[in-house]
Amino acid sequence: MVQTSIHSVLSGQPNLKPSILLKRVNGVIKENIRKLREDKYMTITVMACLKDGHFYFSGLHQDIMIYRRKSDSVEILKTDGIWLGLKEHTDEMITEHRMKIEIGDLMLLYTDGVTEAWLKGSVKDQRVAEDEMFGDERLKEIFFKNRERTPEEIKNAILEALNDYELS
Repeated sequence: MVQTSIHSVLSGQPNLKPSILLKRVNGVIKENIRKLREDKYMTITVMACLKDGHFYFSGLHQDIMIYRRKSDSVEILKTDGIWLGLKEHTDEMITEHRMKIEIGDLMLLYTDGVTEAWLKGSVKDQRVAEDEMFGDERLKEIFFKNRERTPEEIKNAILEALNDYELS
């Protein structure tokens, strides 16, 4: 439903800012959910790549990790906004942010399925998140450790680290 809504909105205006796209898609999704008598939502961040490494982004999903070559560090860009499908009127809740990626920088986009994975063998009602959840910090460390590798190698390093984890 969300993919179709995004495609439909963009087909008439392919250069919409991410915040405008989200507002329009949210209206469609909220109405469809109401018709279905469902209580569902979806998190999403929409990103538009402009010229010379400039990006606009809007929406609430996982934070964006960027390895900055100049400072040899990982920067965390917070996402904010709304979950699609929860509220009809979102004008004051959807913000737009801008960022720039320099030559040599790396951007990591990921799902909560990575950061919310639990150590295999951990007992559901007895878990300690700091010790047994994969988490943002572990992901950031793997990203930084593999910063000189190709995107494919970074992805594989993350997936290898996840071998000891599972979703539940």
